[in-house]
Order: sequence, then structure tokens, then C-alpha cells
Amino acid sequence: MPEKQDILERIRQALESPSRRKIYLLALIVVSGLAFRIHVSQIYPLWNDEAITANAAIAVKNLGLPIFQSGYEYWRSFPYTFAVSLSSHLFGNSELALRIPSIIFSGLSVILTYRLAEKIYSPLTGLTASAVMFFSAYHIAWSTQVRAYIMFQLVYLAAVYLIYLYGETGERKYLSLLFAAALLAIYINITGYIIPFIFLTYYFYISLYEKQFEIRRLVLLTVLGLIFLVLGPLSPESIFDWLSWQRHNPRFYYTLLFSKIPLLLCFSALGLFTGIKDELKPTFLLLASVLPASLIFILFVEGVSPRYLFFTVPFLAILAGNGIERISVKLSGLFDKEYISVERITAVLTIALVLFGLLSFTVADFRPHPADKSVYEHLDRNAGKDDTVITQWTPVMVYYFRPPDYVLYGDKESVPLDTRQDYIFNGSELYSGADFIDTAEGLEEVIRQNERGWLVLTEDSYERKSPEVKEVISRLDPVGEFEGYRMWKWNNSVSTP
Repeated sequence: MPEKQDILERIRQALESPSRRKIYLLALIVVSGLAFRIHVSQIYPLWNDEAITANAAIAVKNLGLPIFQSGYEYWRSFPYTFAVSLSSHLFGNSELALRIPSIIFSGLSVILTYRLAEKIYSPLTGLTASAVMFFSAYHIAWSTQVRAYIMFQLVYLAAVYLIYLYGETGERKYLSLLFAAALLAIYINITGYIIPFIFLTYYFYISLYEKQFEIRRLVLLTVLGLIFLVLGPLSPESIFDWLSWQRHNPRFYYTLLFSKIPLLLCFSALGLFTGIKDELKPTFLLLASVLPASLIFILFVEGVSPRYLFFTVPFLAILAGNGIERISVKLSGLFDKEYISVERITAVLTIALVLFGLLSFTVADFRPHPADKSVYEHLDRNAGKDDTVITQWTPVMVYYFRPPDYVLYGDKESVPLDTRQDYIFNGSELYSGADFIDTAEGLEEVIRQNERGWLVLTEDSYERKSPEVKEVISRLDPVGEFEGYRMWKWNNSVSTP
């Protein structure tokens, strides 16, 4: 057996080797970041959208199709749903088990972020970008959900990396891989349709930059672009129908970006300006990967959410890493001290950015706040198998308890008519197959005809109900206190006027 002194010497030599040191540091970042994500995945119950994907994935495992109790087949982001289904098959249906694919994709995403940053700028920028990204509360929040956002981020990042490699080498293998990655991306998220435009923009840019056009290659790329559109799940017309001018969106995103991640934006802006000065071509690619798609979401997509810009995080982190390294180079030049090195200054600035910029907010500040799942545990313990169950937002109840019998939308004030249409399939509620209750009279009739039952509403959905619906609910017996939920029960005890 080697002596203890020999082992310590080998460790010291390994740490002093620049190539090995960066691998060990990257491994430390990845392992620590994954530990964070595993911890978070066990804290938060599923919220509505997560439960939609979870129920579809469990259906794939059990039935072979992503089909809900209503008969509706949920093919949205199916590559991700399939991954969750595989995880469900291997590890079960717990929150953590269903989030394992997202955790794995987040680890691959940070490794690929390092690789792209190393290629474009330097290994030090890569390590900084990896730490900035992986310890960001914003990234942790959206990479620990049973939703496809982190898988799309990974595939989108891979596509940009392949664009860079093709631009540098011109090798067709990268073009083939890019085509496959872009095709996978559009079956995960509609944002993937912008990848060919990023590629063509970058290709024309480097052709102008290098003053070298190849007609044959241009024809090939045009043909591949047309094939890509044909193979995609959406027609160009439907994509443009999805877009409309949204004048209120910019205020939300301004508040999100400049109140919650201002330091990241500042360092990213610095990295962008210095990158344009020193590494123009790859910096142009990063800018093309972030700006057009972000502007589309900010200006033309109805609805706002931090998750819509989640795909940009690796690119912002790379630019921030470049900005931090440039600052470190300047600061190290001011001191004639051996121990004040670029690497040490970079480490200090990175830690400061993570602690005071990216972890100054919690994960809960970025993700939807899920209601207390103990309401379903109460139902599981106390509701009989023949009891009638009513709710409004059904996916979480389907996941934690069982499909409800009725869905209380109540009136047009609760859910606008055009939104209501999105929840109907063959006359029943799309996600659960439950029957609709649309009026106070309808609710009263269901209660009268069923001997025992339970009504579960989120606080928000209850507050939106009409006075007439609330009056009927007031005759029921309230049950317990649950964060984010209100619950009532009846046992033929409701009297009618």
C-alpha cells in the first residue's frame, strides 16, 4: 500500500496541474450544485404545471401514452415527458424521482456551459460561468421542476455550441448534429424555431467577416432550413399567430431583471463589451443567441414569467465570466504581488456575485409558490372512496390524491370564457375528465345530490368566485388550515333557502 505521504504528494501534484485543477474545480461546482438541487427538489411540492407533466409521464409509464383521464393526449414537450416517465419507471412517483431528469439535465447544462466558455474565451471564464450559473437561485428554481425548461436550455445551448464548432471548422458532422439538436429543440419548446435563424445570421456574419462566400454551402443550408420547417410540429403561420404586441410585458421583465439579478446583468454587459473588442466573432454568436429570442418574449408573447427567459442563463453567465476575468486582469496589474493573481481575484469576485447578487434572493422568489400538499394528505386519510370531490385546478389533485368528480369554475369572473375553452375536451375538464360546475345553482345541486363530499380551492380561486358561489360555500363545514388552500366538507348538512 502507498504510504500516506505518497498519497498527499500525488494530491498536491494533481492540484498544481492546471489541466487537472480545472477538472477538479468544475467537478466541485457540479457536485455542490447538484446537492443544492436535490435538496430543493425534496422541499417543494409540485405546482399546477409540474403536475401536468408528472401526470402525463406516469400515464406513459402505465399506459404507453401521455393520456389524461379525459382522453386528451398531452404531446407537448414529449421528449422531456418521456425522460420523466423513464425516471418514474426506475425510481417511483415521488417529487424527487420525477425531478431527477431535470437535475441531470442541469448538471449537463453547466458542463456544456463550461465547455463553450472555455472554447470562446478561456478555462477561467468557463469555471466562473459555471459557478455563476449553477449557484444562481434563478437557475436552481427552474432547473428543479418537472417541466421541460431545463432540457430545452441544454439542447438550445448544445445547438449554439455546434453552431460555433461548425463556424470554426466547417465540418459537416457538426452541421448534422446541429440539425438533430434543432429538431429536438422544437419538439421541446417552440423557441427552438429560432435556432436556424441564429445559425444563418452567424454564418452570414462570419462569411462577411472572413470575406468568403460558398454558393454550394449556402444552397445546402437553405435546403436544410426548408426541411427543418417541414419536419417541425408547427406551420410558420401558426407560429406567427402565436405572437402579438404586448405593451405591458417590458415593465415586468425590467422589474425582474434589474431588481433580482442586476449584478449578473452588469457583469454580463461588461463581458459583452470587452468580448466585442477582443473576441468579436464568438461574442456576436452569444449576443445572437440571447437578444432576438428574448425580445420576442418581452415584446410579442402574451403572458410573462421568469421561465420564459430561462434559456438565456448560460449565455449571460458566460458573458459575466468574461467580464469578471477582464476586471481581474486589470486589478492584478495594479499590484506587484505574487499572491494577488488573476485567478484569486476572479474567485473573490465570483463568490461576491454569487453571495450578494445571485443568492440574495431565494429559490421561492423565482418559482411559483406551491400550495401546501397536506390538504391532499388530509383527504387521503379522511375521504371515503365514494365521497364526491370538487376542485378548480385539477392536475395537483390528480397527482397527490385522485381525479376530482367535479370542477368548480363558478362563473366568468373566475376564468374568462376564452381561457375556459383551453380546459375542455369532449365536454369534460381536460386534465381530469371531471364534470364542470358553472353556477352557484349547479354547485348547490351537486351538494344536494351527493351525501358526502369535499371542496378544495386555492386561496386565489376562492377569492375570484362570485358572491353567489361564496354564499353556497359558506354553508359548508370548513376543514383545517392549509397554506394556499381552503377546504370544506359536507354530509347532507347543507340547507337550502
